[in-house]
Amino acid sequence: MIAQRKRVGDSCANCRNGSRVTKAVVMTSVSVAMATFNGARYIRQQLASLAAQSHLPLELVVTDDGSTDGTLNLVDEFATHAPFPVFVHRNKTRLGHRANFLQAAIFCTSDLVAFCDQDDVWDRRKVEVLVPLFNNPDVLLAYHDAIATTSDGRLIGSLEHWAPPQLINPPMSIGPWAVAHGFTQIFRRALPFLPDLWATSFDFFEMGQRMTHDQWFFFFSSVLGSIAYVNQPLVYYRQHGSNAKGWRARETFTERARSCFTNFSDRYANAEDCARARANILDRAKPKWHAIWYDRASIAASKYRHLAQQYADRRILYTAAEPSRRLIALMNIFSSGGYDQSNAYNLGPRSLLKDAVLGVLMGERLKSSRQQATSSGAGVY
Repeated sequence: MIAQRKRVGDSCANCRNGSRVTKAVVMTSVSVAMATFNGARYIRQQLASLAAQSHLPLELVVTDDGSTDGTLNLVDEFATHAPFPVFVHRNKTRLGHRANFLQAAIFCTSDLVAFCDQDDVWDRRKVEVLVPLFNNPDVLLAYHDAIATTSDGRLIGSLEHWAPPQLINPPMSIGPWAVAHGFTQIFRRALPFLPDLWATSFDFFEMGQRMTHDQWFFFFSSVLGSIAYVNQPLVYYRQHGSNAKGWRARETFTERARSCFTNFSDRYANAEDCARARANILDRAKPKWHAIWYDRASIAASKYRHLAQQYADRRILYTAAEPSRRLIALMNIFSSGGYDQSNAYNLGPRSLLKDAVLGVLMGERLKSSRQQATSSGAGVY
C-alpha cells in the first residue's frame, strides 16, 4: 500500500536554522498531508499558499496516486525553493482518495497534521489560527469555516452550516454522524486513527464505500476527545467539476420537506451497518488505550449499538407491509428513548413526527429514495 518514500527539496532541508523555518520549529510543529492525483491545473497556487503561511509547516508530505499530468513535476519544482522540506511518495497502484489521504497522515511526523487538497488556496493565517487551540490538552481535532469559490476564484458561499454547536465540543456531544471537510481539519498526530481497522468501516453518506478520511478522523476525535471550531473562513474551497466531494449549500425548505416524504429505508439499513461497524471498531481498539479513552470508547460503542437498533427498527417501519409490525417498530424506538433530543446519539423528535404519521400509516408505500445521498452531516429523516 505504501510507496517508497522519496525526499525532495534537500536544498531547503538544511534551512531549518533560517529565521522563517525556526519559527515553525519552536512553535507546535505541523505537517501538511496532501493527497494528489492529476492536479497540475491548480496545485501551483495551493503550494504557494502553503509557503506563505505565517506559521510555517515543518514539512509537506505528498502522496501521489499515479498522476500523469505533470503534477509531480510542479511539486518537485516547488520543493527546490520551499521554506520547509517536501516529501513525495509515489503509489505503485491506485489507492483512491480515501486510502491515499490515510497514507499521507501515516507518513507525517509533526505534533499536528493538517489535511490539504491539491486544488484549494489557504489563507496565510490558517495554521497560526488553529495551532493555539491545541493548548487545551483534550482537543484532538480542530476545523474551521471556508469560502467556496468557482474555478476562477469567484465567491459562491461558505461552509458555515457545517459549524458545530459550540466552539469547544466535548466527547460525544455533536452526534454520531457529524463530520467536517478534510481540508478544514487539523488534528493531533497522537490521535489513534488505526488505519488497520479502516477496511471494516462503512461510509454513512456513500453506500458501499469505506469511510472518507475526514469521517474517519472526525469519528475518533469526537469519541475520544474534544473538537474545536474556528468561525473564520481559512480556505478558499475551489469548485471545478472534478472535486472528489463538492460544495452544497444549506438545504432549502423544499429539500427538507421532500426528505420528510421520502422512504429512506435503504439509508436506514446503511446507517445500521455504519453504527454497528463503529461500535465493533471501538471495542477492538479500546484495550490498547489508557483508562480515559477506554471508558469513552466503551460508552460510545454502547451508544452506537443502541443507535444501530433504532435504525433497524426504523427500517422495518418503512419496509414492513403489515401495519402492526410498523406500529411495534415505532413503539420499540419510542420505548428505548430513540426520539429523545437530550441524547445526540438518538434519532430525535423530528424523526418521531415522520415515523408516527407517515411511517405507521404508509410505510413501504412512500416513494423510495433510490439510494439518495444526503447533502450534509445532519443525516436522513
